[in-house]
Amino acid sequence: MKIENPKGTRDFTPTVMRDREYVEKTMSNVLEGFNFEKISTPIFEYSELFELKSGEDIKNRMYTFDDKGGRKLCLRPELTASVARMFSNELRNLPKPLRLFYFGPMFRYEEPQKGRYREFYQLGVELLGVSGVFSDALAIYAACECLKRLGLDFELQINSLGVVRGLLEELGVDDKVSGKLITLLDEGKRDGVKEVLDDEIFGRLIKISGG
Repeated sequence: MKIENPKGTRDFTPTVMRDREYVEKTMSNVLEGFNFEKISTPIFEYSELFELKSGEDIKNRMYTFDDKGGRKLCLRPELTASVARMFSNELRNLPKPLRLFYFGPMFRYEEPQKGRYREFYQLGVELLGVSGVFSDALAIYAACECLKRLGLDFELQINSLGVVRGLLEELGVDDKVSGKLITLLDEGKRDGVKEVLDDEIFGRLIKISGG
């Protein structure tokens, strides 16, 4: 009997792993050169952590389960919330600012498509204890240096969820609806967004979100 790997996941052969490890090591070296320090968090967390950050809508896109003690857990869909939890519990007394980076698997229960898997790998940076354009510029500059070091041709496009959320708030869109709309925009589902908003607001939202 042949057992396939679960839908939305991939196997990585030794040849592929050599390339992947080269990419991870190269990017890690660049980030360490910018004084970022690597961290790691659990692959599973309490579901509540992500529901508090992203709202009820994320429930439909997480791998959730109850453990033997009846605790509601999930496979992490992203890492920003986990880093915030780590900071609150363990890092808040350290000198600021903190420059942190991570790399690892994330899990989202979405319909698999080209470039989007249910298990995917993400490298990210977080700057804690600092705000303003300098921190944004540093993160962008570090990301560009990672891509340059890998010899990739790329085009830099900058967007901000803060701008989109601010626009939706200005237009009187409810917070819960805003979270759903941002998810639809991220997935490129314009028709779903249009069903929620009238034509004028939809046009303004698509324009400002770069869609």
